[in-house]
Amino acid sequence: MAIHAWEKSHRFAHECSDKEAKNCAKMRSAKVRVHADAILSHMQSTTSRRGLLFEKPLSIICDVIAMHGDAGETTEAEELYLRAREGNTSYVPILAAIIEALSSNAANNILHVKKAHQFLSEFENDIMKSNLRVLPDMKFTRLYNAVIAGYISSTEKTDGIELAKTLLTHMIEKHTSNPQHIARPNTTTFVKVMTALARGEDNAQQLDMLLGEMDKINNQSKLLPAELAANVVPNKVVYDLVLKS
Repeated sequence: MAIHAWEKSHRFAHECSDKEAKNCAKMRSAKVRVHADAILSHMQSTTSRRGLLFEKPLSIICDVIAMHGDAGETTEAEELYLRAREGNTSYVPILAAIIEALSSNAANNILHVKKAHQFLSEFENDIMKSNLRVLPDMKFTRLYNAVIAGYISSTEKTDGIELAKTLLTHMIEKHTSNPQHIARPNTTTFVKVMTALARGEDNAQQLDMLLGEMDKINNQSKLLPAELAANVVPNKVVYDLVLKS
């Protein structure tokens, strides 16, 4: 039953793929949602959450969340995410899907990005308090970078940039105090925030400060094992932003 639903969902997921209109996206998400719900019902009723039955349908759940995001249906995306997350200790793919879906709607309302940030914070708290041995990884860094990008793309530019800076500061503090923390920044994290700051006025001091933070983290990374070290080497973009500020 669930596999048949997955096959139908997979086929519908490619309908209207060449159209980007909201109406097409809404039709697409409506068609696949019923099958996504069927998959989740099956997954949550079985005792086994591993293997082919779990992994392949999960990718469709992520696709449906993305479709809701494309259609601007953030409430529906959140509902599906919360249901899919229930009972799963490792849900990075669906977390990535909901963060992207919500952050991509930042132009409509910055509250969507704040909700994505909330989901990310909940995940961070859960995983860092768990008994699982989790190390920083690009898959985690991408989640933070997506939220930062969402804040920066918001039409509420002042609030968006401030919230992006706050999240970057959080990442810096967590990584420097505990290199095993998942909130590890990379050069892209800094570039996103610094580029946004460079578009404003009188931000030269903040740009200098962030460049200094990059240097500090880079020096710290030289003393850490490769799997914990942060890749925050300043690049040409960073230096250009600082010099032109």
